[in-house]
Formats: sequence, structure tokens, C-alpha cells
Amino acid sequence: MSSCSLQSLVSVREFQSIHNFLFSTADPEMESTWEIDGWGDDWEIERMDVDSSGGKQATKGWMRECKVAISPNVDYMCISHQDKSVFLHNKSNASDGGSNSFEICWKGVLSEEENEEICYVLCLPLVSLKRTSHGSSEFICFMIGFTSGYLRVYTEAGCLLLSQIFHDTPITEIVCSTFDRWAHLSHGGAIEQKDEVTILHQDSTLVVVDGFSLFQTMRACRSQLAMAAASGTLAQEPPPLACRKWRLNLQSDTTSHVCMPMGEVTPFHRIMNYSLDHVDGQQGNVTLYATVGNAPFVAYYYADEGNTRPILSYVASVVANKLTKQASALISAASGWIKWGAQTATGSAPVPSEEVKKPQPKIAPSTALERHSGLPDTFRRGSKIVLAPGKRGLAALSDSLGRVCLVDLNTRSILRMWKGYRDAEVGFIRTYDDTPSHHRANTIRLSGTAKKLALFIAIYAPRRGILEIWSCIHGPRVGAFNISKHDRLLFPGHGMLGMNLEKSLGSQQMLQCCILTSEGNIKDIFIPFHLALSDSKSNKAHDVHLLKKIAQMLHTKTRAKESSKYSDETETNKDGEEILKLITEMRLCSIQKQALLKFLHTKRIGPTSFIKCISLLSDKYANGSKKEEKDFVRLLQVKQDLIEIYEQMSELNVEYKSPNRFTEWDSLSKKLASDLQLSENESEVAAKLMKKYKDASPSSTVRFQSQLDLSIDVAEFLACFSIEKDEELGYKVSIDEKKSQILGSFLFHSSLFGEVNSEQVVETIKKIKGISTQQKELLQICLLHWQEYECDVYGNHKKLEELINRLDWNTDDDQASLVWFDELKQQVISTSRYPLAAYITTLVIRSHLLSTKQQQQQTESKDESAENTEEAGDEKTEDKLEWETLCLDSEKWNGFMKQMEDSLALNTCIMLGNKILQTPTTSKDAATTADLCPLVSVHDLLTNGTGHPSELIASVLSKSHIHPSLVGMTSSLRDDCDVVGEDDLNEHQQKFIDELIYCRNHRFPFSLSPNFLHSHCFWEEMVKWNKNLQDLTGMKRGLVHLRLISCQPQIQRGLALMAWSTFIHKRILALGRLVEKVGKAPKERLCVKEIGVRDRHMSEFCECASELLQIIADADSDQFPQPATTSNNKLIHGSSEFQSVESNWLDIGGKESIVEMARKQSDVNYKLIQHLMNLIFVLRSTMEFSLRGVKPMTQLFDTFGRKAFEHELTSYDVHLPDCDVTTHTVLGARRKFINNIIETAVMKMTQQSHHDGGDQVNLNDLKEWVVTCIHMSGEFNLSKQQAHIHYIDLLYNHGLDELGAEELEGVSDPEVIASKLLLTVGQRFAFYLNHISPDVGVLIFAQMPTRVSTFINSQELDGLKKADVPLKDTLELAMKVSSILPDFDGEDSLAYQVVEALQAALDA
Repeated sequence: MSSCSLQSLVSVREFQSIHNFLFSTADPEMESTWEIDGWGDDWEIERMDVDSSGGKQATKGWMRECKVAISPNVDYMCISHQDKSVFLHNKSNASDGGSNSFEICWKGVLSEEENEEICYVLCLPLVSLKRTSHGSSEFICFMIGFTSGYLRVYTEAGCLLLSQIFHDTPITEIVCSTFDRWAHLSHGGAIEQKDEVTILHQDSTLVVVDGFSLFQTMRACRSQLAMAAASGTLAQEPPPLACRKWRLNLQSDTTSHVCMPMGEVTPFHRIMNYSLDHVDGQQGNVTLYATVGNAPFVAYYYADEGNTRPILSYVASVVANKLTKQASALISAASGWIKWGAQTATGSAPVPSEEVKKPQPKIAPSTALERHSGLPDTFRRGSKIVLAPGKRGLAALSDSLGRVCLVDLNTRSILRMWKGYRDAEVGFIRTYDDTPSHHRANTIRLSGTAKKLALFIAIYAPRRGILEIWSCIHGPRVGAFNISKHDRLLFPGHGMLGMNLEKSLGSQQMLQCCILTSEGNIKDIFIPFHLALSDSKSNKAHDVHLLKKIAQMLHTKTRAKESSKYSDETETNKDGEEILKLITEMRLCSIQKQALLKFLHTKRIGPTSFIKCISLLSDKYANGSKKEEKDFVRLLQVKQDLIEIYEQMSELNVEYKSPNRFTEWDSLSKKLASDLQLSENESEVAAKLMKKYKDASPSSTVRFQSQLDLSIDVAEFLACFSIEKDEELGYKVSIDEKKSQILGSFLFHSSLFGEVNSEQVVETIKKIKGISTQQKELLQICLLHWQEYECDVYGNHKKLEELINRLDWNTDDDQASLVWFDELKQQVISTSRYPLAAYITTLVIRSHLLSTKQQQQQTESKDESAENTEEAGDEKTEDKLEWETLCLDSEKWNGFMKQMEDSLALNTCIMLGNKILQTPTTSKDAATTADLCPLVSVHDLLTNGTGHPSELIASVLSKSHIHPSLVGMTSSLRDDCDVVGEDDLNEHQQKFIDELIYCRNHRFPFSLSPNFLHSHCFWEEMVKWNKNLQDLTGMKRGLVHLRLISCQPQIQRGLALMAWSTFIHKRILALGRLVEKVGKAPKERLCVKEIGVRDRHMSEFCECASELLQIIADADSDQFPQPATTSNNKLIHGSSEFQSVESNWLDIGGKESIVEMARKQSDVNYKLIQHLMNLIFVLRSTMEFSLRGVKPMTQLFDTFGRKAFEHELTSYDVHLPDCDVTTHTVLGARRKFINNIIETAVMKMTQQSHHDGGDQVNLNDLKEWVVTCIHMSGEFNLSKQQAHIHYIDLLYNHGLDELGAEELEGVSDPEVIASKLLLTVGQRFAFYLNHISPDVGVLIFAQMPTRVSTFINSQELDGLKKADVPLKDTLELAMKVSSILPDFDGEDSLAYQVVEALQAALDA
């Protein structure tokens, strides 16, 4: 709101009944009697007031005869007349839509003495001390002054809280001073603000009651009253009031007063006061009392507050204690002087006793206070003085001569005078600047906010029926209202009693000034802050404030409209009109321009309000002479043109209808050939690629009609353009690149994908001033929008071509068009992630250039037939150069078209792979959008190196879990034989493989070759495993891919070497340190913490690491090819597929591919590889068999060996341990370790052979482990034969005779093992004899030779793991031993004798 207004605040219900009660002449106690007896049925008495002229006046002016007061928080109100009062309470009416209104809460007669009338009323709320109601009022006190001099305080229910007489003359005025937060903060609390109530009596006696004492007394009285009502007893005496009594001399007929604390008077001011007034200066804190009356007109009194204030009640109690003989008399006197709880809870006065004479109260004497100074005026009598809020020391007073004066109490001078306001009512209104600001001077800062304050004075002239608002001190009139002559201006002038700074933070805004109409409505006076700047010297400040106000309103309304789903057009126009009014009230052109721009950039206002605002401002500055005003008019014209274009485009977009789905796929090839000047082969290729891409596209890209909204807000449309100054045009319009998406949809969608004529669209766009220089930007916006709606481009290529032809309106400059299209190719088409839309755009622009070329040729033929003059020859030469440039550019576009075809085919393959990922399987759910492979642009393929196509396909293969053998499958290989894993492919996987074969055969024969793909798949799998170390599937699949690289050992070795140094090496060393630390196979927690792999997967991890090193070791450097290079060290076409690149991508650049990096890897140190393989064997064995007591770093390797593990495989300066000088300690530890592995393996073999429910380790795997151990014995500088013999001995020792017989055949020196096996035979035979019948055993022993029996008895059975072996198996073993032992050996004869004994035992 930009001007002053009267806002309806609350209404008074039953207003007429209040009048009837206050002005009824009958006794209220007799009304009921009259009604019963029928009195007054025929009486028709109408109250009429007689004015000074003798005429009759209606009763609607009765309110001016009443005493009216309203509480500052608008909760309660009091209306009194003579001896009657009505108390009203503000309540919410649910039946009336929740509106508030004042309702009567109590009414009655308050006079207690004969002829006692009410002469002043005051509504004083007390602040609540409860934490739950912080800053709100607890209850209300109605302070009533009577003609008898009594001050009585009532509750809202009419219950008497306090009745006290300070002076025996009528009370003229009651003024309350309370804490003012803004005044306190504005002066930094330098002047103490005290709560106090001042009571002015008719004979110029002033009583000052301390606010704190009054606050405590009222709370105590309220509590005592509640307790008395509950118990039915009288309330106890409350604590005494602290007060002070002054007699104001040297002024007669004092009618009104104000008080203002002055603080401590400085010595300078004391000397100044003495020199001016010849009055001694005051010492200490001083309070100024300003009164109005007669002789003098205004009087000033200074009260020294240095002395302690006497408490009259306390003095009376002290005197009563001393005068014990007259105690009863004093108590009775005190009871009349201070009357506590004189009324009952119902509020009715007690009936006086006729027998008991009421004692006269004792009045304390007053202290004389001499007048300090005054404003004498013999013919002027002061009527009313009010103090302005704050501590500026301003007061307004009215007099008998119809003047209103503004007085400065600090200097005691009149600042301003208004004439013609007889019987005026005056009040002050303080407004706050609610616009946000961070840097302000002279502001009030509270809780992080800053506010400026402005003071206004409200003057109500009842005789004229006008209410005027003036700006203090010397400001103009800012508002005037014609109101009734019978209204009342209410100015409370105080707040809540007991308020302080802390409580004020949560309190509501207090009422400052309001109008009580004769109809019973209360209206608040609203004044905008900027009206304080209405002076002609404050134009800039005035406009700046309005600008901030507009910004705040726009921000608030925009947020409110965005939160609601729909916006009402009527409400939108109303908001626009309100802001428009503020803009038109501005005075400066520069700030008005800022406000206009803010207004035009606000959404949901509407073009109507914008046009209206622009028209008003244009009319205002149409005849402006200043340059700034002329420029502003030009800017307004540009903005108006843009809005008109917006309206025209909106009308065109209304005609848009969603196109039907494209179905003419059979005729697409012919249509492309005829429309885009393609050859038959080119059109067939284009149609085939489009059909494949359409089938591979996800169905989610389809847009429905309800999802498409071509309408945008006019503010968004204006924000799409930036307006700059131009010397020729005045202002030039340019397009904002950040808003191109919004602008493209609004301008071009209806003509690209609908039936709207493109000519109308382009002609409308051309109306924009200066848009002719934005041809490239418009083309770019059009193409970007075309690409965004890729799913709708099928069959709409002709519309795009028409739009491009019309946007290319600078046909005279062909060279400029070629440059524009080349820039569009680099900036828009090649970088597009919408391959189909970009491909169709390429075909359309190529067709457009070919048409331009044909027109150029026709122009050239015409020039050749012209006259052969010199000028014509020059023009011909120039045209020929342009035609050659056009031809060269056409060839570039042909090459770019081939690249777009390759990109489209590759993206089709990627989308088929994404379909595999989006299809849920039994093992996992469908992949999210983040897991899908993104589409690729031509720019990406040109700048990311030769390996980028393989990287993209490898990413899809890695996520789709297609078998590695299918990666290198070709059409011929599929026809010749079955490929592993082909039968397990689903429909999407089969389509992906077919498209991959097509891309490899026709698009990227080198970049997607099998070896290239296997290389990138290997690296992709390793990267995938590195992200999830718990799953070793990726590493295993990567090793399969690495093995499938054929005829390229150099690539295999390079990739394996890179993977080792990047992913494996550090983890192997960490595992070695961990095993060394714990001395056994570590548990899962330590494995995951140090390595990242679980303990049950650690053996597989070591196996994969060993396989990776084996691949490096198996690579033969003699078979590595030597690539031929050019002078600039770039690879050229050769016999190897890694040395070739496709012809369409010869200018490719960017990073090196993983294959090129693998080729550059250095030679490796094969001895170091074997050394690391030995460590991996130890670690793998420890984790596989859960060995204990293993210290691989310190026991199995010496110092040089441990240091060698830290080196890279390509390092040759490493000092490896010498096998010939290995210490016996290390050899013993290694032998023990090997034997421990073999023993553990044999034990697992025994469990596997004899217990079906035992360990499920495969028997063949255990045999492989033993073979590896025997092989590693040689690597550890140990005897392989000893390890093999130990293995065979363990097999027979555990009863695994079949396995032992197999291994016995492979022993190179069987005589050594034969001696050990002979002992095994003896142990078995001895066990057999010990466990058979004694009779049979004695018979067998008797038949044995002595040498055999002695041999049998000497055997110890503790070392035999399995003794209960069938005797037949023992006989076979003995026969093998006898056949192995050499002849003429002592053991040979013993073996034969044992065989005979076994045969005899078997026969027995």
C-alpha cells in the first residue's frame, strides 16, 4: 500500500445498547420493577441534545460526551458516562467468519459517594511473568478517576482491586508512562525509562505513583481477590503504593500534563538555565513536567529525583505503631484513606450503614514545585497535551483558539503550529521501515534486524469532520480523511505495565492511534514509511525506499504464488495494480527504471499490467528533455515491442497440436532422398540407422500432450533477452545464452513439431529490434531445441529445413553463412548427446548447403553469358572463389556426415547394452540411471583418443555379464562353430552382440577389434573389482579377457604389468606383513581392514595375482612387433590392428588408449617376478590351509629377499638373494613349510577318501597343490626328490595305497623310498599280529624266520597314522618294496622273508 489508509481493526457489538445503558435516566435497580408493573409501556421519550444555536441534534453524537479508553494491545476497552461504565473485551466470533469484535464483559454503576461522577478512564494491561506467555498481557486494570478525588482500579469483571484517594479535588487526567523498546534502543538506554502513573487533580496537584510498586500491588490484589472469592472471606491488605505528591504553582486551570525523564543535567545546561531563567540549576536526575492551562499557556516544572521518595502508606503504619492509645482511631482513618477490597466479587457496591458515620479520609500534604519557565499567552488556554513516543522530547498540544502546536520539550520552544483545528484531538504515529538492509546509519538494531523510524502527527478536527496526517517536524501533509464529526481519536500513549527489554522481544505491536467511529467501528491508521520522505528535498531517499518496498513486495508475492498450484487472474491483476501505483509515485527517472526492470522480471504478473506500466511511464517522459529520460523512453519502447511479440507468439502456440506418431518407415528412404538430396545408398543407410536407433531407444522418451506446455511467463520471455545501448539504434536486443532452452521451446516448437507456419514465426521474430545480428544465436537455439525433442524428429526433417532456410535470411553473404554453419557444427552438432537429432541436423544443413551451391552455379552460368567486361571479369573471379569455398565446405560436411553415421551406430549399440542393464535378472535388480552408459557425441570420439569406442563398449560388457568369449565373435565364427555362452543369451543380449558385430565390420573395424575390446574389458573389470574388493568375479573375468588377447604378447604383458602395479602389488605386500605379524592365517576383520578382501577369498586373490605374474612371465619379448612410425612419431597403418585407425577418424586426438599405454611398458625383471611368485605361493598356501606358525618375511626369506619385494617389476637394480648361499636356517624353515603343506594336503585327501561328509576340497586340487609344492621345493633351493619321497611316505602312512602306488611310479630313485616303505610294512604287520587271535598269532610267529620276527617286534606303532590297512594291501606294498630293493642287499632278503610271512599270514 503506497498511501495512508484507515484499516478496519475491530468493531463494537451492541453499540446501541451501550448508549441506552449509559444515557438511561432511570435507576437500573428499578428497571425490573417498571417492567413488571407495566410502567413505561406508553412512554415514548427520545433523547435530544440541544446545541448552542438552539437546534436539536441526533443521538449519534453521544460518544463525544463519554470518557473512552482503549488498551494498547486492543484487548479491552472502557466507555463511561457520569457514574456508569461499560467494560468491553475483544473476542473472536466463529459465527461471523472468525472476525474480532468488542463484546460487553461488564457494565454497571461505579459511584460510591453522593453526586460522584467519573471524570477520567485509563486501560492499563499488566505484562505476564509466565514463560509460556512471554511478552503478552496477564490481566487488565481499568483505572477510573472520580470527581471526589478517588482513584479506583477494577478488573474486567468489575471487581474492585484498589480504591485510594490522594487529593480531595476531582481528577483531571491520568497519564501512564511505560517502557518503550524502540526509544530505549535508539538512545542506547542512556536515559532511564521508568514505569509510573501520574494523576493530575483540578487544583494543579500532581501525584506520581511508582510503576513497580503499582505492578506488584495489582498482582497481589488480583491474587487476594481470587482467594477471597474462593473462600468467601475479605481480601487482606495489599502492600502499600509508593507515590509522591506535588503542588504545581504559578499556573491556573491546569487541564493536561506530560512527564519526561531528563536524566542528569550537565553543568553546561545548569549554567544556561540560570542565565536564561535566573533559576538555580538542578542537581542529579531530573524529571520534566509540562502542563497546559491558563496563565501561562504552557508551564515547565523540573522535579529533582535525588531524594528518596516518601511512601505515604509506610509513614501511616509507623505513626500507628507509635500512637498505641489512638490505634483504633488511626486504623479507622486508614481504612477510609486506603480502601482495599471494598467491593464484592460481583462488582456491586456495599450498602452503607446508616448507624455508622463514614469517617473522612486523611489527605497527605503536597510538596510545592515552582514553575521553571513557561509560554505566557493571556488569551490562550491549553486544552490537551500529548507526548510523542520515543525520547525526542516532542509533544503536541491543542488550545482554545483552534491551534495545534508541536513543542520541543528539550528547548521549551514551539517548532510548528497548525491553525483552524478547534476542539482538536491529537495523537502520534510511529512507522518503521520494513525493507531489508544491511548497511544503515541511525538505525535501531535488534536480533539481527535494522529499522528506521519515522514520526507522524494525527490531528482530528471534529467540527470540520477531517482527519489529517502530517510528517514531523517540518514535513508536509501526507494524508487526509473525511470522517464523521462525531468520531473519537484514541491515543493510548503507553504500553503494558512491567515491560522490559527482554519481554518486549516477544511482544506484539502496540496500538498507537485509532479512530472510533460513531457506528462503533475502530479503524487503525496505516502510514507507509516512505511518506516520511515526501519532502521535495528527499526525492532520492523517497524513491529508494519505494524501490526497496517494491522489491520486498515482489519477492513476497512471488513466493506466495509459487507455493500455490494455481494463480487467480484477478489477484494477479490486483498485485500488478498495487505495484504499478508505487512505481508511478516515484520521482526520479533512474530509480524508476530500476523499479520497472524489477517489475518486468517478476513472474505471474501478466502482460496487461506490464503494458499499462510502460504506457504510463512513456506518457510521463514523452516530452522529456534530458538524455536520461530520452534513453528511458527508448528502453520502454523496446520492452513494449518484446511484450507484443510475446503476445503474438502466444497466439501462434495456441494453434499447436501434438503430431501423430511416425509410421511411414517403408517410404522413409525415398522421402529422405527426395527431401535432403541424398543418393540411393546414402538414403538407405540413413533410414536403416534411424530404424535401428528407434528400436533401441527406451520407451520412456515418449512425451504425452499433457506433459508439453509451450506457454511461458512474460517475465521469463523478457529475461531471455538482454538490452544493450547502441549508437545507431539506441538500444539493441541480444539473446541470453542461459535462457536458450526456454526461448527455443516458446519460439520454435510449434513450427518444428506442429502445423504452425514457420514463415509467421520468423517474421514475428524479425520484429525484435536488432535481432538481425543474432542470426547465429537463433539458429543455435532452434537446433538445441530440435535435439532436446529427439523422440519427435522422425519425419519432421522438412520442417527443420524450412526453418533453417528462413532463419538464414542473410543470403547475400554466402561466406558468412558458411562460417556460421561451421561454428554451429562445432558448438552444437558435434557436441550433442542426441545422436539421431544431430545426424538429421547434419543431413538438413548439408542439403541446405547443396542448394546454395546449385544456386551459385546457376548464378555463375548467367555471369558467363553476360558481357565480357573488366568489371564482369572481376565479379566472375570473385564468384568462382566463393563457389570453390562452398565446394570445399560441402566436402567437409560429407566427411562430418560419415562421422555422424558412425556415432549413431555406436550409440545404438550402447543403448542396446543399456537395455540389458535395465532388464532385471534373477540375480539382481534392474540398473539405475547412474549405472547406465551415457551416450557419446562426435566431439567426445574426436577428443578422447582412439580407444574411446572400446572403452564405452567395454563398460557395457562389464556390466551386462556377457561371456568374454562372445566379445571377439564374428559372423564367420558364429556360422562355423558354436561359441561358449551363446546359448545362454537373452533377446536383448543377442541384439547387442549383432549390433556390435555390425559396428565392428562396417564402422569401427580397428577400434572395436577383438583384441582392442578384450584389452579394455580387462581393464574395466579390474577397475570394477577395485571398487568392490569383496567380489573377485571382476578380476577373474578380467584375466579371461587378458588370456583371450591373441597374437599380441606385448599388449598382454603391458596390461598385466599395469594392473599389477596399480591394483595388486601393494595388497600382496600388505598381506605378507599381516601374516608376518599374526604368525598364521589372519581372520576376516584384519583381512578386510588391511587388504579389503575377506579371508575366505584371500586364496583366490593370491591365485589371480599369481596368474597375472605368470602372464607377464610367459610373454616372449622376441615376438613383440616393432611399429613403423612417421617423422612426427605417430603410428601409421601396419599389419597390426593396434596400429590402424578408421579413415573417417584420422584427425582424432586426446588421451592415449590403454592399449597404447600397454605397448610403452618397459621390460621386466623375470627373476623378480619369480621371487614375487614364491611369496604369493607362501601366502596362498597359508590362507588355503590355515597354517600356523608361519613367518614368511623373516623365516622363509633373507634380508635381500624382503627388500626385493618392494621394487617394481621393471626394476633391474634390485639385489635378489643368491640361491647358492642360502643359510641353513632359511632352508630348514622352507623345508618345514613345504612338508607342512604336504602333510596338510594328505590329511585332507584322507578325509576326502574315507569320509563323505568331511572336507569338500576336490581331490584333484589337492594333488595339484602337492605338485606345486614339489615344484616350489626346487625354487626354494630344496630337493624335489626328498619332497616327493616325503609325500609318498605320507600317503602310505595314511593308508592311501592307491595314490601312493601312482606316485611311486614317478620316483627317479626308488631305492631311497623302498627302505622307508619297508618300515611301514613292518608297522602294519605288527599291528595286524597284535590285534588277531593269540593262538593264530603264536602259530604265525612260530613259522617266521627269526630275523623277521625280530624285525616285527622292533617296530613302533606310534608313527603310523593308519594301521588297520587290509593285509592284502600290505602284501602288495611288500612285494613292490622287494622288487625295488637291489639284489645282494641285506634289506632285499629281509623283504623277501616279510613277503613270505605275509603270504603265510594271509593263508592262515
